Amino acid sequence: MYFLGIDVSKNKLDCSLILDVSTNKRRAKSINNSPAGISELLTWCVKHQVAVQEIHAVMEGTGVYHETAALALTDAGVTVSIVNPAQVKDFGRGLGVRTKTDGVDSFVLARFGALLNPKPWFSSRKGSSYSASPLITPRGHIPGLTA
Repeated sequence: MYFLGIDVSKNKLDCSLILDVSTNKRRAKSINNSPAGISELLTWCVKHQVAVQEIHAVMEGTGVYHETAALALTDAGVTVSIVNPAQVKDFGRGLGVRTKTDGVDSFVLARFGALLNPKPWFSSRKGSSYSASPLITPRGHIPGLTA
């Protein structure tokens, strides 16, 4: 299994692929946060002799920005884990990481995956009729709940 840490932002994904867990040998790449960017990422992984089915991608839940990447990677056959940002921050602190850059964050996410092997995330979408829905519903729109 190869671990791919993905630091997610609105427009780009900073990625770190750990090629050897024992030595932390890795490769890094920054891509657009779009389906075309995900396709480019998968091609890049294959170029490094990593089969798509052998990748375990780890990313933080970032509102709606992680959804495109998570869905595209899952559809391609990649194991995806969406983890709690606070846990990853504490994990990085435990490793003695003080630098806060997107590249370092993606490497911390990859190491988090390699050492803790988080559970896989599964999409709840039904076929191709999936549409991203807001995660927050106003109180007035929840049946049986009054303000």
